[in-house]
Amino acid sequence: MAKACVAAANSKTLAAHSSMAFNLGAYHYDITREGNRSIFSVSDGTRSVSASVGWAFGEGETGETYVFERAGVFYEGRLSYFPGIAALDITPGQPRTPSPDLDGALGRPMEAEETHLCFGCHNTAASAGGQFAPERLIPGVTCEPCHGPGAKHVAAMKAGRTGEGLARVLNPARLQRKVSKTAS
Repeated sequence: MAKACVAAANSKTLAAHSSMAFNLGAYHYDITREGNRSIFSVSDGTRSVSASVGWAFGEGETGETYVFERAGVFYEGRLSYFPGIAALDITPGQPRTPSPDLDGALGRPMEAEETHLCFGCHNTAASAGGQFAPERLIPGVTCEPCHGPGAKHVAAMKAGRTGEGLARVLNPARLQRKVSKTAS
């Protein structure tokens, strides 16, 4: 879970590939590494658009999807990396047909609520006061979002007080299942 999302500069997949390419219809895609930055670009043979990859979502074992920001809007990249084929391919949920325009070929704009939810599940502390705060987030999922504050748990465990340590952290197995009632 800790690797549910990383800054693109810390993506092992992006670091291991200085250049990756993909073709779809008239579009040629490249993700190239320039120092610690990865640039996601698409060309129709005449024009091209590009964006600096900001985030790599996924642990890279099944796949890694790239998210970037352009003009204050977050985009899900049209392509993801899949280690099973050791190559780029269409991001799940994106159409497998070429985009009607170059900007759409780069990726799908994410609605503000969707961005907030995606970053909220794949990172820790992505919100402040109920608002999306990407500048404050801690990449990946740490223990506390699911298990609660951990300082007393960690202190007890380090002191060898295992029973106390286990009691000081939420264990989801101890939660009562809530049965939802649906209207007939």
